[in-house]
Amino acid sequence: MEGGKPLIFIKPYSKTLEKLVEVLKESSEDQGTEIYEIDDVKEAIQIIPQLGQSLIIGAHPRKTAQILQAAGKLIRRLQSKVLLLTPKPIPRKTVDKFMKVGLTECIVEPIAPKTLQYKVNLLLRSIVIKKEEGDYDQKFDSEHDQSNDDEMARKQLSANIKEEDTQEE
Repeated sequence: MEGGKPLIFIKPYSKTLEKLVEVLKESSEDQGTEIYEIDDVKEAIQIIPQLGQSLIIGAHPRKTAQILQAAGKLIRRLQSKVLLLTPKPIPRKTVDKFMKVGLTECIVEPIAPKTLQYKVNLLLRSIVIKKEEGDYDQKFDSEHDQSNDDEMARKQLSANIKEEDTQEE
């Protein structure tokens, strides 16, 4: 993985998903995404752990359900996003079961292409790319320093308030 945000498409595609794949392939370098296409559950089980947190999009409810059942714990642990496009509404109880095993959102087609692309970009923004350990340490240190500064400011403010209260008495 070169460092782009992983975007996994589950085959077969619907017409809407096919158009989305074409558009995203054209703009994948600009947006910093890496596109993967998978055909079956075995492939999904192999690729998901290697990529880490990712966005998984499918248009076939049964195949998406199979992948969620096989890799649901891993998907939830990695906090990956799973988007399902369906040609017809799925019963609410079924969608709830999908949600319990890792589905993020279910969208019923038809959907405007720009709206779908916006939704995908929004979900992609929430994905964190794996970085070297040093990056995490550095980020933690700067946040830690900031929280120390905040704590000092709170203590100073409470000391000032107490001082004002004693002066008034």
